[in-house]
Amino acid sequence: MAHDGRGTLATFTRIDAAPAGFEDLAPYVLAVADLHAGGRLMAWTGDSLPEGDLEIGMEVLAVPRTGVDASGEYAYYTLERCGGED
Repeated sequence: MAHDGRGTLATFTRIDAAPAGFEDLAPYVLAVADLHAGGRLMAWTGDSLPEGDLEIGMEVLAVPRTGVDASGEYAYYTLERCGGED
Protein backbone atom coordinates (compact mmCIF):
# COMPACT_ATOMS: atom_id res chain seq x y z
CA MET A 1 0.00 0.00 0.00
CA ALA A 2 1.40 3.39 -0.95
CA HIS A 3 1.70 5.97 1.79
CA ASP A 4 -0.79 8.74 1.08
CA GLY A 5 -0.68 10.38 4.52
CA ARG A 6 -4.19 9.34 5.50
CA GLY A 7 -4.97 8.05 8.94
CA THR A 8 -7.34 7.99 11.89
CA LEU A 9 -7.11 10.31 14.89
CA ALA A 10 -6.12 8.16 17.90
CA THR A 11 -5.79 10.85 20.59
CA PHE A 12 -5.03 14.53 21.14
CA THR A 13 -4.15 16.96 23.90
CA ARG A 14 -4.02 20.73 24.32
CA ILE A 15 -0.68 22.10 25.55
CA ASP A 16 -1.06 25.24 27.69
CA ALA A 17 2.25 25.09 29.62
CA ALA A 18 4.74 24.48 26.82
CA PRO A 19 8.29 23.20 27.32
CA ALA A 20 11.32 25.46 26.84
CA GLY A 21 11.60 26.63 23.25
CA PHE A 22 7.88 26.29 22.53
CA GLU A 23 6.46 28.88 24.92
CA ASP A 24 5.58 31.29 22.11
CA LEU A 25 3.43 28.63 20.42
CA ALA A 26 1.21 27.83 23.43
CA PRO A 27 -1.57 27.05 23.56
CA TYR A 28 -1.40 24.40 20.83
CA VAL A 29 -2.80 20.93 20.15
CA LEU A 30 -0.73 17.80 19.61
CA ALA A 31 -2.38 14.72 18.16
CA VAL A 32 -1.52 11.12 17.33
CA ALA A 33 -2.81 9.46 14.17
CA ASP A 34 -2.78 5.79 13.22
CA LEU A 35 -1.66 5.89 9.58
CA HIS A 36 -3.54 3.62 7.17
CA ALA A 37 -0.22 2.55 5.61
CA GLY A 38 1.05 1.52 9.06
CA GLY A 39 2.65 3.24 12.01
CA ARG A 40 1.71 6.19 14.15
CA LEU A 41 2.48 9.87 13.79
CA MET A 42 2.47 12.57 16.47
CA ALA A 43 2.03 16.07 15.06
CA TRP A 44 0.55 19.50 15.61
CA THR A 45 -2.98 19.95 14.36
CA GLY A 46 -3.15 22.28 11.39
CA ASP A 47 -5.38 25.22 10.56
CA SER A 48 -8.04 23.00 8.99
CA LEU A 49 -8.60 21.14 12.29
CA PRO A 50 -9.67 23.52 15.06
CA GLU A 51 -9.61 21.99 18.53
CA GLY A 52 -13.40 22.03 18.83
CA ASP A 53 -13.77 19.90 15.68
CA LEU A 54 -11.45 17.07 16.80
CA GLU A 55 -13.04 13.66 17.34
CA ILE A 56 -11.26 10.41 18.12
CA GLY A 57 -11.65 8.12 15.10
CA MET A 58 -12.01 10.90 12.52
CA GLU A 59 -10.08 10.69 9.27
CA VAL A 60 -7.03 12.96 9.08
CA LEU A 61 -4.26 13.70 6.62
CA ALA A 62 -0.57 14.01 7.55
CA VAL A 63 0.89 16.94 5.61
CA PRO A 64 4.66 17.50 5.44
CA ARG A 65 5.84 21.06 6.14
CA THR A 66 9.24 22.74 5.90
CA GLY A 67 10.73 25.93 7.24
CA VAL A 68 13.95 27.80 7.84
CA ASP A 69 15.17 29.43 11.02
CA ALA A 70 18.49 30.61 12.45
CA SER A 71 19.70 27.01 12.84
CA GLY A 72 18.84 26.02 9.26
CA GLU A 73 16.13 24.10 7.45
CA TYR A 74 13.68 21.88 9.29
CA ALA A 75 10.75 19.59 8.48
CA TYR A 76 7.65 18.60 10.44
CA TYR A 77 4.09 17.36 9.88
CA THR A 78 0.67 18.76 10.67
CA LEU A 79 -2.54 16.77 10.82
CA GLU A 80 -5.22 18.27 8.63
CA ARG A 81 -8.83 17.53 7.77
CA CYS A 82 -8.97 15.02 4.90
CA GLY A 83 -9.47 17.01 1.72
CA GLY A 84 -8.39 20.15 3.59
CA GLU A 85 -4.76 20.54 2.55
CA ASP A 86 -4.01 24.24 2.47
